[in-house]
Amino acid sequence: MKTFTASLQTEQPTLLAKNSSQLFCDTSKICDIFLRMNLPMEKIQWFSFDGASNMSGMVKGAQARIREKANFGLYLHCANHSLDLVLQEAAREVPLISNALQFIRDTSNSIKESSKRRRIFESIFRKNELVHNLVSLCPTRWCVRASASRRVLVAAYQEMQQTLTYVSEDKSTRADTKCSLRGIAKQSQTLKNFFGITTCAELFTPREDFAKTMQSVILH
Repeated sequence: MKTFTASLQTEQPTLLAKNSSQLFCDTSKICDIFLRMNLPMEKIQWFSFDGASNMSGMVKGAQARIREKANFGLYLHCANHSLDLVLQEAAREVPLISNALQFIRDTSNSIKESSKRRRIFESIFRKNELVHNLVSLCPTRWCVRASASRRVLVAAYQEMQQTLTYVSEDKSTRADTKCSLRGIAKQSQTLKNFFGITTCAELFTPREDFAKTMQSVILH
């Protein structure tokens, strides 16, 4: 949600708090914008949010709060968010894509969860070379699949492989962790995995560029 200053300049999006009183306060900012611009809220025909309960909830969600003032307003699930969910669900049905995304998630988590592994990963880059840290995937975050895929594919694939191989053979690594790292390292050496990550980058980049454009301040 974007908020406005007294001069109606847009500010950075603010996060809705978990408690209902703060949610009401944030929703009231939307009402305040309409008031400042002398736009009667009762004439709102429709409004759109994502499907999270704090936004779409019928009782305490943002849409319910706004509907108290816009009785005839119709709530629509954000088309941008819907497109992201459709693509996410479609990707789960294609093993090549879902396996590649799982590999990216497992790899970034395995390296980033340990300070020692992070140091090993960063030490593999040549002196004065920019260290390209891996990007973690999160199911609720938009616009990270393409960047995570490109980061692994273009900037750090060899460094990632070397880190996984080194750590999986390190005697100080726990046995159960070794098994997991060996599996990831073995997967990284297959052409199918490399092709899957390439496909992810090509598939998600246009989608995420579109999503960022739809959310930009300039567009609004």
